[in-house]
Amino acid sequence: MPDHFQEITTTGFGKRIMNSFGGIVFGIALFIGSFVVLYMNEGSVDYSTIAKTAIEVPSTTISTDAALKDKLLVTSGTLSSEEMLGDDLYLKPGHYLALERKVEMYSWKEEKKQRSHSNAGGSSTTTTTYDYLKEWSANPANSLQFEHPEGHLNPPLEMRSASKRCGKATIGAYKVDMTSITLPSLDPVTLNADNTQLANGAVLDNGFIFISKTAGSTYATPAVGDIRISYKALPSGVNATIFGKLNGDTFGVYLTPDNLRFFQAFKGSKEDAIISLHQSYLTWIWIWRLVGFLLMWLGLSIILAPLSVMTDFLPLLGNLSRSLIGGITFLIALVLSVVTILIAMTFHSVAALIIAIIAVVAVFFIVLNRKKERK
Repeated sequence: MPDHFQEITTTGFGKRIMNSFGGIVFGIALFIGSFVVLYMNEGSVDYSTIAKTAIEVPSTTISTDAALKDKLLVTSGTLSSEEMLGDDLYLKPGHYLALERKVEMYSWKEEKKQRSHSNAGGSSTTTTTYDYLKEWSANPANSLQFEHPEGHLNPPLEMRSASKRCGKATIGAYKVDMTSITLPSLDPVTLNADNTQLANGAVLDNGFIFISKTAGSTYATPAVGDIRISYKALPSGVNATIFGKLNGDTFGVYLTPDNLRFFQAFKGSKEDAIISLHQSYLTWIWIWRLVGFLLMWLGLSIILAPLSVMTDFLPLLGNLSRSLIGGITFLIALVLSVVTILIAMTFHSVAALIIAIIAVVAVFFIVLNRKKERK
């Protein structure tokens, strides 16, 4: 069976206009939704500011200070557990605080691409290509939903990825509630003959446990349905910092006055944790700012799409119209996004709101005094 397919369709001028008008409602929804995304995003909490208020306690001895009850505390030390974790399949139990098994299957993937051009008279021709590629995937596609499933069928994945963590752990003299703590990122586990137990035809190859499902297939030349397994873990004995609330001799979840949950472990020191929290905050707030802007730009473009479609009876005029509308909507979306972000920052920040009110009052009195001087 071929792995490349091409379909060519033509849409008439009248239907294109109807489709463009039909999309206006969707464009309006995107436009309105962009304001919600931008406004809500500016209310995101920078947990690094909360972390800076944490009271440090040494992990060497258990504190008995009653004044620390219900306070946000931070301690640093060796995070460890006496438990042994394995996956009950191919990885032998080891000194891990947390363990993740990633199962991937060599499977078919559908890639769909569309390219359209306008014709004289207003119709458009769309060329759709379907390419079928093979790749390792932890979530193989449902091949029955492919446009051309014949010869590109994925078998069901018999084994699934999984994660587990130890039940009990300590940091210095304190116990840690491992069921509710947010752990740092896990590290890849280097697989070898000592920490694996291979069975049912599984072999070690290229850093993975490889399971062939087709006679003659190898990791270098896999067949659809073959499986590879890898692991990530947080080793016991890692130098860590924990933020949370102390319940007797156990660190658990701390709730802020705004009912925000904060119970997290980080590799390294308190300073490293604060830097990590702030970098994560900045990364995500800028990602959602970009998402909000793109939603607004796309919404405006869809709302004004009928204008470019109606001028498409002459392809050159239609292309010029699309470029002009794209540029105008880009600028409008950029200005509106910046204004929305600034307003949201003001209303989400008490200090910024006070400064804004003072600035408005100051401008009002300056204008009033100038009017009096002129009189």
